[in-house]
Amino acid sequence: MEKLKISKLNWAQISSKIKSVNSKFHAAISPIAAQLDSDNLAFVYSLKLKFGQKFIENGKMIALIKDSSDKYLNTQLLEFTEDNDDNQKLINEFLTYAGNTCGHPLSIISENYIEIFCESYSPYCLSGDAAYQKKYFFPLNQLGKGEVFGVWEAINLIIDDSKYDSKGWDAVAGKNCFLSILPENKSGVSSAEYRREFSAIFNKMTNSKDGFISLVNEKYGKDYFTEIIIIPEQFYTKLKKDDDNMQLIKSKLRELIFKIGWQQEEKIRIPNWEDWESLLKGLHKKDIGLIYTLKQHFINIATNKAFGIKPVDRKDPLFFEVVSDLVKKFRTIKLDRGTNKSLLDYCFPLFFHYTLFNDNDWVFEISHSPSVNVVLPPIKLDDFKPTFESHFIDGDQLKNLFKSIGLSADVHFYAKKSKKSSQEIKTMEHFVEDNISTIYSGLLGTKEGLNINFDHWFFNGLTVIKKNS
Repeated sequence: MEKLKISKLNWAQISSKIKSVNSKFHAAISPIAAQLDSDNLAFVYSLKLKFGQKFIENGKMIALIKDSSDKYLNTQLLEFTEDNDDNQKLINEFLTYAGNTCGHPLSIISENYIEIFCESYSPYCLSGDAAYQKKYFFPLNQLGKGEVFGVWEAINLIIDDSKYDSKGWDAVAGKNCFLSILPENKSGVSSAEYRREFSAIFNKMTNSKDGFISLVNEKYGKDYFTEIIIIPEQFYTKLKKDDDNMQLIKSKLRELIFKIGWQQEEKIRIPNWEDWESLLKGLHKKDIGLIYTLKQHFINIATNKAFGIKPVDRKDPLFFEVVSDLVKKFRTIKLDRGTNKSLLDYCFPLFFHYTLFNDNDWVFEISHSPSVNVVLPPIKLDDFKPTFESHFIDGDQLKNLFKSIGLSADVHFYAKKSKKSSQEIKTMEHFVEDNISTIYSGLLGTKEGLNINFDHWFFNGLTVIKKNS
């Protein structure tokens, strides 16, 4: 695992940066730093991470994970940049002043963003087809520059509650939740020749998602992507030497921490479906509970309370440049000299990631998406898909639902061709033609089309929500 590069900074070195990204937080913490300065305690820590680098695992900062005997397991991952000869002393100091939380220390993002996500095996699989039972990642939250996290861990230090537990989620710098239509590099499966070529292009990563992340880091050029400022505990916990004035100014910071915590509480929530069988008893009877939950999920997407999916496009210049480079590489790698076919003729390097509807003209949700896993209990695809299609194949139902709550958006359902379907529906080819082709037309040229491999798991059916122009 890659080391976490960390620096100890005094308040004078970091004050202006915190003020520029979050003036309210700076106003609350600055008076505290002024008083801590006399005791040489007015310092913070800067953590710098590469794009896609994980730093929280199962709700805990990786370097602060403990075993059953309360011993730190991963402190060797901390690497201080000030003085390598004194690294252990700095690690011990970090553990003393920032290592007592039950999760991640109180922190503020000073550069770029992080993604908080969940990891799960998708239950939306074809009956008896283990190839579709894969491990997927979907976001619970995305926090940008100036946003604060680790607030509930700080709150539990303030109230001295060691029982708080925040398992079930991880976090990375940048993003981790990418979907791709490219075949993975697995031996003993079809298209092995193509898979080897893909693996070589993506720095021999085992999957195209990790390969894409590695290419983003190459394109970005820096040795880090996200900077996080870690706020040590002396800034907000009560110390024996605190006088009345210090307690008063700390109370203002605590009040802000509590406020941020309650604002974030609604977004990071992982349901526990222990009694999911009772919910599914009426599945083939068009169970009202299931349909209501799905409709609420789409309302949440349309109102920015849940994430939709979108293709990498020019609104994300760094990602789009990576795709542009991949198109050039795909075009130059010839697979069959007789037909002069290239990787680009086999499959376009198409990537999707999660984002909010508010930031985009349109987003979509997959009929058996990993993100649906947040709101529904496990259901096999052959049980779930007919129920989904029977209620969502008619986009006007959702459109009218949106209209009833004051939202104006078009809704279109697309699906892989099915012999069982009696209705005339738009296919995945239509989805590409309607929504994706124009995004990449400039990369392909006028004579080339967008070659998409529709055999991949998420192209069984999807619903597009598009803002009315």
